[in-house]
Amino acid sequence: MSLLDDVSIVVTPNGYKAGTLYGVLPTAVEGSEEVTNGNFSNGSTDWTLGDGFTVSNNELVCDGSQTANSFVTQAVGFVAGRTYRLNYKVSNLTAGQVRINMASTNGTWVSANGDYTFDIVAIAGTLFQIQANNDLAATIDNISVKEWTASDMDVTRATAATRVDENGLLNYAEVLGSEEVTNGDFSNDSDWTKGTGTTISSGVANITAGSSGGSALSQSGGIFVSGKKFKITFTISNYSSGSIAVSNVSPTTYRSGNGTYTLYATGAGGDFLLFSSGFVGSVGNISVKEADRNNVPRIDYTGGGCPKILVEPQRTNLFTYSEDFSQSSWTKNASTITTNAVTSPDGTQNADNLLDTTANNFHGLYKYYDSNANDVITTFIFVKYNNKRYMSFLTNNNASSDRYAYFDLVNKTTHNLSTGITASIETYDNNWLKLSVTSTSAGNNAYYWWNIALSNSATGYVGDGTGSVYIWGAQLEKGSYATSYIPTSGSSVTRNADVFTRDGISSLIGQTEGTIFVDFDYTPHSLNYESVVSLQGTATTQYLECYFNSLNKIFVGVYNGGAVQLSFTSATQTAGNKKIAIAYKANDFAIYLNGTQVHTDNSGSVPLLSKLGLGSDFASSLYQLSQPIKQLQVYKTRLTNTQLAALTS
Repeated sequence: MSLLDDVSIVVTPNGYKAGTLYGVLPTAVEGSEEVTNGNFSNGSTDWTLGDGFTVSNNELVCDGSQTANSFVTQAVGFVAGRTYRLNYKVSNLTAGQVRINMASTNGTWVSANGDYTFDIVAIAGTLFQIQANNDLAATIDNISVKEWTASDMDVTRATAATRVDENGLLNYAEVLGSEEVTNGDFSNDSDWTKGTGTTISSGVANITAGSSGGSALSQSGGIFVSGKKFKITFTISNYSSGSIAVSNVSPTTYRSGNGTYTLYATGAGGDFLLFSSGFVGSVGNISVKEADRNNVPRIDYTGGGCPKILVEPQRTNLFTYSEDFSQSSWTKNASTITTNAVTSPDGTQNADNLLDTTANNFHGLYKYYDSNANDVITTFIFVKYNNKRYMSFLTNNNASSDRYAYFDLVNKTTHNLSTGITASIETYDNNWLKLSVTSTSAGNNAYYWWNIALSNSATGYVGDGTGSVYIWGAQLEKGSYATSYIPTSGSSVTRNADVFTRDGISSLIGQTEGTIFVDFDYTPHSLNYESVVSLQGTATTQYLECYFNSLNKIFVGVYNGGAVQLSFTSATQTAGNKKIAIAYKANDFAIYLNGTQVHTDNSGSVPLLSKLGLGSDFASSLYQLSQPIKQLQVYKTRLTNTQLAALTS
């Protein structure tokens, strides 16, 4: 018999939508109906009506005359720690608001007509309550409550975040809507309103508006709905002069030069409008799609092969222009920048060329960051070899504490030449490399000087004006390791932590015995606590947790009523794939790691558990994983030691 015959939850890099990572098992299912006479076909039978409520024409009617917080109730048995799906319809609403409460768990107030669906995690109790407020005048019908069993993980991040997609491109994890623009490929001369000097032919719009500027191209239909986020792409070719921008969105960003451009902006209301500021050139392949990026789980293909679930802590990119090195915020030292020279890791032609000059000097870029004492700082930049083999990094806190490392772009190797600095290199598609350095600032209010140069030396050289590398995507973040890329374009940007949780699943978690299995790739991150998996009950004193401590050791703890039932700390872990299984039963605990039993305990009780956190810790709310997860499995049985060894091998 396969172990999967007994598994209750399986979560893998699977299908998703904004806010949800779908579980593989179990298939989401509704239980039997918990409410009696929810369509009021039997009048008020089974319901206790409060002031201002009547039943008429198979509907619950509230006439606006009820006393404050009037209720309609029914006794319904709810099981603590389980999720129930609530459905009901509100119509004819002219005043007030209504909500439905279950076993003292308050629902959400609604004040508009519509069909409503809510998932509510119950606590023990029997009270089902329809609550009116503010002189509610409305009818309510089609009330249904069924237990909802699913392993889909709720995803909370509230910010956009990047990943490597299945094509090896580094881009935002996002859910896109349908195409909003008609004939964006200009296959014919229709659907567009052309400004003065604009023509359509050969699959592009040719714009010759000159310096007078104005509306070069537009399309009606109220495309840019106010407040919605949009992904906008277009290609410039045959560029001669000036710039263009998509209007009726915020921010309005002007672009010039040949290349394919991708913009993310918020609709300000109105039609699609391409505004010319003396632009002369051609525009094609226009696309506008509504984009949802917040809370979208990141299915990551870094390194190729099977995907993984990317989970990371909160970080901020403090570089304000991460891709445009022509900006004055980047100091060019005996070097020049050619913008949009080659295709970057995101698949568009927006990477710059960094060229030396003929001066005898450092040739590169530098930038200052005001740091605090003992800030641990990691910086990285994406680099592609052109004709300069080496790239060096120099960090500086004051005149006496230079730290220096360099990279061999041909052999793809790192060289740490100073104490207090570490360097790493990662390979990406199309010969791009991610070069990272980490060091610690010194002194109060010290500046942190970040310098990259086109050499393997801490001293300058005489350039010939042709030596160059391609660069893109720079990042400076507080932390002892590099996280995923955070694009910026004028200000620093923060990516919140990825939080994967599922509440109300006591029916899927073993209450007297069970097994938790997680398969993930591990990179040691000293000074950081990182949660692998955490389970908790309706009482916060009941939980099971597994995390890495600051010494890169695995800790597993089980607590019942706040009392320790199991406590284990492993040996120091090295980098590599980790498969860990935690099996529990009263007086029978076992932990297996990569096929080997690392701990047993024959004394302890089992807590009641109802919610699951993957890569986040309910017990402390402090630890956040920064490792790619391959799979989570939950069993309602304590697997045998033979099964545990096989599962983790």
